[in-house]
Amino acid sequence: MCWQANRIRAPRIGSRASVQQRWVSIPPSTWHRLVVGTEPWGTLSFHTVDPEELTEETPVDSDDLDGETHQERYAGRR
Repeated sequence: MCWQANRIRAPRIGSRASVQQRWVSIPPSTWHRLVVGTEPWGTLSFHTVDPEELTEETPVDSDDLDGETHQERYAGRR
């Protein structure tokens, strides 16, 4: 499966952007990452696993998203 970009628009006061233009739902076990510019931004995540099962998986080489990865559980991190 190839990397797919999904652009979303930041809501602005008086914005008429649709929900689909402002939000994205990511299926389970799907790689995702945020790419942002210089504007302030935020994210809100809802996860469907128990806290001790939530795992961050990152590429060892950020230029090779299909290559080797590193996994780390969120629970107990400092």
